[in-house]
This record gives sequence, structure tokens and C-alpha cells, in this order.
Amino acid sequence: YTTFKELVDKEINQDSVLWVMKRLNRFSEYYSNFLYPTNEKEKELRIYFDKFKRLNSTTSYPLLLKLYDDYRNKNIDFYIEDLVECLHAIETFVVRRSVCGIPVNALNSYFPRIYGLLDESDMTNSLKETLRNGIGTQRMPDKTEFRKCLKEGNSSKQVYRYILEELEKHPENKEIVKLSEMQLEHIMPQTLNKEWKKDLGENWELIHNKFVESIGNLTLTGYNQEYSNKRFIEKRDMENGFKDSGLKLNRHLSQQKEWGEKQIRDRSTELAKTAIEIWSF
Repeated sequence: YTTFKELVDKEINQDSVLWVMKRLNRFSEYYSNFLYPTNEKEKELRIYFDKFKRLNSTTSYPLLLKLYDDYRNKNIDFYIEDLVECLHAIETFVVRRSVCGIPVNALNSYFPRIYGLLDESDMTNSLKETLRNGIGTQRMPDKTEFRKCLKEGNSSKQVYRYILEELEKHPENKEIVKLSEMQLEHIMPQTLNKEWKKDLGENWELIHNKFVESIGNLTLTGYNQEYSNKRFIEKRDMENGFKDSGLKLNRHLSQQKEWGEKQIRDRSTELAKTAIEIWSF
């Protein structure tokens, strides 16, 4: 508000007021598309606006608004493929930071400044370089750190749900079920019963503490309440269990005879490998 007031107060006349109102109207349309992605006509942009909404990445909106404005400006050579590439870079930046638990508050002042740092002759590559070269609280984790964080489970359920949904869609899964109806499932449950402790062995407590929130121990299901803290074999073979699942994510689970440290590590490695393929630039 303070910045906007300073802008308006610089020169008050009829022309400047009209200029401000037209600009507000234009940007409010853009913002509406971010909040309601179905309003966007271009499919590729709808997909990305929906991604940022699911990530609740509102701190990125000031930068998105400026880039989207350039795309809509016919006098600027900034096309939809350029904008999509920029959106992917911003998504990668946000996802990697979120997975590694880097506080988001530093981005409140960082994202609005990024646009002014970009090379107008090569916005896309300039943005990528800017995001890659951030330091301190503005840094983007590299592939090694991102992989480690995915395996250790440092992030929120919202972020891991997003990660799993995008893994399920990758590369172009045409058999997508309604992911919005799925719940996050801990294969090795958050609360262990006697059977689970026996199945995990004498180191059950160490294994549980270390791997319960790992990406390898998480999946999506529409039957979270039915699974509860049942043994792995029961979750696999019961009606609507992993063997009956229509999710690509659960095919690997349907083939496992047991579930413990080795299986979680192996699945973490495979999912992290795919995640790095998705969130890289």
C-alpha cells in the first residue's frame, strides 16, 4: 500500500489517474487468472497457474504479474513458450526450497525485486541465472541437497502431496484418476502397532523415526481411513489396496513382499530421481 501511495502521490492529474486505473484493471485481470486458473485461455498457462495455487506460492505473484504483463504486451518479444519456461524455473525454485524447509518469508522482498534484475534482451535465461545464483535465505538448493531433503522428509504435508501428484502425472500419464480426491498415505504408519514393530525388527524405533516422513514411505490413496495402521501385506492385498490401485505410484508397492528400511530407501531413490528430472532447469 505504501509503495502504491507513493507512486500515485508523485503526480496527481486526470491523465495519471486514468493511467493508474487502467493499470490496476489490467493487473487485476491477471491476478484473477492466478486465483482462478480456469479463467486462463491458454492450457499451458492454466496448468502452471494451478500449480502455483496448489503450492500456495503467493510470494511469487509480484514476479508472475510482471512476466505475464510482458507476455500480454504485443510490443514486447516475450512469447508463451518464454513465459512457460520462466514459470517452470520459478516452480522449480519454489519446490526445491519448500522441500528443503527454507523459510519463505525472505521471498516477500526478493520476488518483487527480481524483475528489475533481469536482462530485457534475454528474460528467460536471465531469470534462470538469477534464481540459480541466489545466496543465503534467497538460495535455491542444488540437486544433491534437494535429493537428500526428499529422502529425509523435511517439508509439509501440502508440499509432499504436491510432489506426489506431479510424480503421478509425469511424464504424460493419460490414466490420471481424480487426484483431488486422494489423501496422503504413510505406508509405514505414523503410529506403529505390535505387528508393525515385529515386521520392522528390533530396530523398529530407529527405522520409524528416520523414514516415516521420507518420500519413499509416502503415497496417495482414496482409502486412507480404511488402511489406517494395518500391516503392509494387508494394505497391499485388501479390497482397494495397493494391488487394486489405479495409481502409477502404487504399482511398485503392489509388487513388494514386505515393507521396511530397504524398501523405503529404494523407493526414495527412484522417486527422487524422477523429481530431479521434473524440477530442474
